[in-house]
Amino acid sequence: MRIRLLASVLLLTFFSNAPMQAQNNELPIITTVSPSSGPLEGGSTVVIDGASLKSNCQITCPLTRVYFGTVEGRIVGDHASRIIVIAPPHAAGVVDIRIVLPNGSTAIRKAVFRYGQAGVEAQEFERILVPIASSDFPGAYESFWVTRLSVYNDNDRVVQENSELLFYSGIFPRGSSLLPSKKATILPPHALQAIRPSWQPGVIVYARKDVADGLHFSLRIRDTTRQATAYGTEIPVVRERELRTGPIILLNLPVGERYRQSLRIYEVDRSSNTCGRVQLRLFDMSSGETLASREIELTNYEGRPCTVAEYLDRHYPNGAQIHSLAQQLLPERGSREFVGLELRPLSVGLRYWAFVTIGDNETQHVSTITP
Repeated sequence: MRIRLLASVLLLTFFSNAPMQAQNNELPIITTVSPSSGPLEGGSTVVIDGASLKSNCQITCPLTRVYFGTVEGRIVGDHASRIIVIAPPHAAGVVDIRIVLPNGSTAIRKAVFRYGQAGVEAQEFERILVPIASSDFPGAYESFWVTRLSVYNDNDRVVQENSELLFYSGIFPRGSSLLPSKKATILPPHALQAIRPSWQPGVIVYARKDVADGLHFSLRIRDTTRQATAYGTEIPVVRERELRTGPIILLNLPVGERYRQSLRIYEVDRSSNTCGRVQLRLFDMSSGETLASREIELTNYEGRPCTVAEYLDRHYPNGAQIHSLAQQLLPERGSREFVGLELRPLSVGLRYWAFVTIGDNETQHVSTITP
């Protein structure tokens, strides 16, 4: 009996003192940092390549942290061989970059990033929102939708997918561009590249700023059951500079029984652990009278509240979707045919975008209403 009791005590002591993570025996290494400089106010998207940059955490772990000098940056993507981080504000000068893993291991690159000298070396990235990035999927009324995403490289040189155009895992058939691969996708100059999306509601793409303006995206959805020969519907691809900080007003939303409306709201910033809130208002377009209103709490892409940063998948936008908008907010709409929709940010500093898809219940044709 004493032997069993002693064994139980020893086991309990072992598990209570054991760290709640599997240790990565290899020390982390930083090999390259791009860009090597940025503005004093911060905000540069910095790609750090290396090895063993992620510990094998299994249960509850603290976050990986990246420091520019002594100031912590904001991680927006991480993997064992690559971390993408937003540089924090800092005084002018050259700083070290230090990565601290949850298991305590540290990688440091001395005097590798210069503040206040952003020139040709500053290969900063622009974020681009692809609102719908799902592959073939079923829809309402036995419809079946296909999504086609293409990018045209109008630059006079080749664009390298892994270093100049960063997609999330699965958007290219050969895997994730956030991870360095032996066979990176090449976008030839003045040529179109077809891309097959994966099963996600939307993604954030990173394009290096010196090539971003020469990259043109086309995103189309089509119902194959009723529009086998139709061209489909164009969905806007939104650049970071097009995100809104103020009201978004969408006009002429049809609310008759023939139509169904789906509102989609997107937020791509990761400046806090909360996704943000917006105020929705439906109004009469002739008088401005408020017909219905609702406060909307944005969530992560899985529909969970954004309250703990380690549970966010940083390659996907936060947001909200409301289907059958008129039926939910205007059940007694009578003979009213069209309304206006207004969104106002309630969270300070929120940068967001939104649009409405209109589905025709008779033809199943889909159209969009955008800002």
